[in-house]
Amino acid sequence: MVKTQQPSSLPQLLHPRSCMTPLTWLADTGASHHLTFVKDAFVELSPHLQQHHPRHITAFGGTRVPVRGVGSVLLHARTTSGARMQIVLQECLYVPEGHANLIALGRLTRDSSGRPTGHSQRDGADGHYVRFSHGAEVKLKERNSLRCWPIVAVGPSTAHGLTADACKQPQQPAAAPAAQSKVQTPSMHEVLGHRNDNDVQQYCKLMGIDDCNAISSKQCTTCAVTKSTRHSVSKHAERTQVPGERIHADIVDWTADSPTGKRYSLVIVDEGSKLLHAVHLNAKKDAVAAFQSFLRETKLPISPTTTALQTDSDAIFLGADFQAIVKKHLKQHQQSPPYTQAQNGIVERQVRTLSDMVRAMITGAGLDASYWSLACNHALHILNNMPRPSLHGKTPLQIVTGSLPKHLPQLHVFGQPAVVHISTQRGRLQPKGRRGIYVGHNSSSNSHLVYFADTNTVVSSIHVRFLPFSKADDVVDEGEQVQTSTQSSMLQRRRDVSAAQVPRDGEPPTFLF
Repeated sequence: MVKTQQPSSLPQLLHPRSCMTPLTWLADTGASHHLTFVKDAFVELSPHLQQHHPRHITAFGGTRVPVRGVGSVLLHARTTSGARMQIVLQECLYVPEGHANLIALGRLTRDSSGRPTGHSQRDGADGHYVRFSHGAEVKLKERNSLRCWPIVAVGPSTAHGLTADACKQPQQPAAAPAAQSKVQTPSMHEVLGHRNDNDVQQYCKLMGIDDCNAISSKQCTTCAVTKSTRHSVSKHAERTQVPGERIHADIVDWTADSPTGKRYSLVIVDEGSKLLHAVHLNAKKDAVAAFQSFLRETKLPISPTTTALQTDSDAIFLGADFQAIVKKHLKQHQQSPPYTQAQNGIVERQVRTLSDMVRAMITGAGLDASYWSLACNHALHILNNMPRPSLHGKTPLQIVTGSLPKHLPQLHVFGQPAVVHISTQRGRLQPKGRRGIYVGHNSSSNSHLVYFADTNTVVSSIHVRFLPFSKADDVVDEGEQVQTSTQSSMLQRRRDVSAAQVPRDGEPPTFLF
């Protein structure tokens, strides 16, 4: 049950004629959950409650009302400096009959497991303050002996969300603003595939990059939508720090076919160096040949006397063909029991990181799920070239090869429109460039990879001009979820960009997916 410390002063807020509006959000130090009656405030909303979610709440004055759903809420608040900031409330209860909006201060400073979130609160001489981990501070307002948040808009978009003017004059809705196309320089958080703040900061520090448009992953709406997870359970196990001593493997089902018909990936993680490797497969049975190819081509010091393999109990890994390869090239093969993926936790965690990046990149680019293989290749390149705290600031490739990390100034946002110069087979009056979308970096030739949807090919070229994203390309729209119609229109625009309006480029295509 959601309880409050001031039950006697809140019953009037349940009255239909009360002053409670979508912008009135109360702060309570004793509440166990966030809750709201404003459906438009949700970035994503699910009617399915988990076991730890209450089915009813005892709201102000003893009124018992049902919980209709749970999800992530996006609020826009005014800080003490006058700036506008976004606040994402995870696991906010949707209680339409409650006619009240409440932020549980305890859930802001500590998560459901009791661990600190980095946010804090304090009582000042002139009021109560909440300080967020990125430095912004919000002062709570006092109204009728209640603490209220300085909320100026709710919902995933200020253009579509409820604002103060809309709440004051609901009978005269404001006209829809004219569509604007503002060019915005992407942040390194977006360029590096929506990685966490610590990894992005370490990469920028190592490479001497000044990220003038830095944003926190907690402020990134795309991350809030695509990386929402249940709370993890702490596990302890001995880990090796020697490259090639123990490798972990798993088969990932992406649930969608790539442009070349791939559906699965064999993901391999080296425990000592954190080096990631993935081979895309048409079917699970192809994992045997893919693993043999990995052993032949990898830079890891694989040895039949020292290297152990850890997998789950998938039938492919227990088959005679796979076991024959293990006996020939490896020292030992350990399998986790069925339905206990936690015992194969290293590769499971890396698969989750990889999936989060892939999901964020294709969602942020407005592409459909079939582009997962291109996004996966780009994510692997980023992860293997980023410093890791567990490696004392070194990159996985640096641990394995011993070479210094390469500066990657040519990285761009996955899915960014790009024009490739046509060097051959072009008439005098025909265009000199062909449009496609950026899908990654070719480390072997230090060039860009650009995908053309009409020919289903990836071209590697250094003669590429990148077109800016417009603000209209944001994929998070108002309502309960990411609108599929918005994604479809974006995908159509991307495909229109790569339409075959000129003869094919003379450069050889590269099939990497």
